[in-house]
Amino acid sequence: LGLRPLLGVTVATLGYLFISTLQVRIVCWVLRPDLVHAYHLKLEATACALAGVKPLVVSIWGGLPDRVPPKTKWKLRQRITRHILHQSDLCIAVSEIQAARVREFAGESIRTRVIPLGADTELFNGSYPSEAAQLRDQLNMGRETTVLFSPRGLSEIYGHHHILEAFYKARRTAQKNSFLVFGQLQRQFPRGTKDYIERLKTRAEALGLTPYIRWLPALPYEKMPAAYSMADIIINYPREDAWPSTLCEAAASRRPILSSGLESYDGTFVTSCSTCVTAEDPEALAVALADMLNLEKHSLDAPIARARTII
Repeated sequence: LGLRPLLGVTVATLGYLFISTLQVRIVCWVLRPDLVHAYHLKLEATACALAGVKPLVVSIWGGLPDRVPPKTKWKLRQRITRHILHQSDLCIAVSEIQAARVREFAGESIRTRVIPLGADTELFNGSYPSEAAQLRDQLNMGRETTVLFSPRGLSEIYGHHHILEAFYKARRTAQKNSFLVFGQLQRQFPRGTKDYIERLKTRAEALGLTPYIRWLPALPYEKMPAAYSMADIIINYPREDAWPSTLCEAAASRRPILSSGLESYDGTFVTSCSTCVTAEDPEALAVALADMLNLEKHSLDAPIARARTII
């Protein structure tokens, strides 16, 4: 799953894709499913499309922009993406803008449906004061400080190194004492994750930020609402993405969001209710972060409420 078969034409990736396609055919031959649902435009959907399984439903989320021009010039990647869409009996998108992009790229005959993804708003409600205070105490951050929380998986694609640099610059002009929390969550990543974490720690030490950086250990799902309640600002800064369930949870938890403004978020609450900046631009991120740190606590109540309503 971590080989990302649509990025190249190596023998290893093609062989892996061949095996995956064969596995899908065998599973479908044995189980005789009434419907097959694949998520995202990666290995799962590719294998299902090549295996010719029917009926096939593909949830593309917001993942199409990174797989079509101008984001990619790989002709094979474009052809495979178009094949997935044509083989699908239904494509599910998170917004009408994303659904329109599917039809524009693959043809108006592609059947699309918009189904926005959300979160359990009863569980994620931002009302866990005692649990949030306990987490702050455990992480030795104090209860009156401003806490920034980066909840995405600890992989370079999610831009934690840019967040670290932006935090360093923002702290110099911010009027509040602040901490940055990286959440390790439960998701596992391929080789290189531990090295990436060590690079972050080394850079934090070089910048003199170690006393202001915290590492939240993996939490079970039912404990995550307390983690959002602990935070004052949620930061999401990937260079590419399909759909962040963490932002749905953050919005449901009534927390302001600072995010990269990706095309994959177009037409969703992320672009309409969050502070968005250009991806891969730590200078812009630092300016936006400093602005948010200097805002009055309730100045973002309106967009927070709109995001919660949408979720």
